[in-house]
Amino acid sequence: MPDPVLAPLAVEAERGWYLMPDGGPLFRQVLDEGAGTLADWEDARGAETAHWLRELHAEPPM
Repeated sequence: MPDPVLAPLAVEAERGWYLMPDGGPLFRQVLDEGAGTLADWEDARGAETAHWLRELHAEPPM
């Protein structure tokens, strides 16, 4: 699975601007083209959610 956050190509912090790379097709386009299913989306989101939950619970409470 790809990294969930793309790295910016350029940042202008003074103005709060950043330039991001193309992140690929929208999932809706993938579905419309028949190259993916809703189950694929659910699997990816479920895996990402599980990752973040593990990360959150790995930190001791403040």
